[in-house]
Order: sequence, then structure tokens, then C-alpha cells
Amino acid sequence: MSVTAYYIAVLLVRIFVCTPISAFWNRDGKCVNLNAVLIADSFVSLITDGAILVLPIVLTWSLHLPLKKKFRVASILGVGGLTIVTNVYRLCLSLAERGTADASSYYIRLLYAGYVDVDTFNKIYMDFA
Repeated sequence: MSVTAYYIAVLLVRIFVCTPISAFWNRDGKCVNLNAVLIADSFVSLITDGAILVLPIVLTWSLHLPLKKKFRVASILGVGGLTIVTNVYRLCLSLAERGTADASSYYIRLLYAGYVDVDTFNKIYMDFA
């Protein structure tokens, strides 16, 4: 429940990063430091994704299955580890691009990293369904 509340709050911060919203493009209003928001969000995503990855794999070992099947189940659950790779990429990009003059290119690369994350897992999980 608290993770859901966190992501709703982050979504609202991202929507209303500037007041008025058009100030994001026009620079005629007040904006919070979006890069700081993105870095904090990347850290939290890294922690939650790590927990979501590790906990089911640890619980898999207590199942009464042959070792080969345990590895299969753990590998299916471990595919979620690719999310951590995209989170690390976004975090490194956010840290490296602080204060860049080319904000549009920076935000597009961040968006692409998110799309790769979502698209990859949609394809993987649809193959298992």
C-alpha cells in the first residue's frame, strides 16, 4: 500500500513539476528541481525492484520441487532483474546529465529507458502466458 501511495505521489510531482504546467516549456513560472525528483525516484525504484526480485526467488527454495525445477522457477522470476538494469541506466543517466543544456534529449532518453523496461517485460510475460 505504501509503495502505491509513493508512486501516486511521484506521478503527481512529475505532472505538477512546474506551476503552471506550461512553465516546463516556457520557463515563465516556478519549477522544482526535476532532476532531483528523478534521481530520488530511481533510487526508490531500484530498492523496490530489488526486493520484488529477491523475495520470490528466496521463497522458491523452500518449495518441495526437484532442484532443476527450482532453478526453472527462479529463472522465470529472475527475468524481473532486467528492470534493475534499466533502473541503473536511468540513475546513471540522471547523475551524468545533471544541469545539461539539452534537456529535451535527456528526457527523451529517460523515457526510452522506461519504454524498454515495459516493452521487454510485456513480450517476456506474454510468451509465458
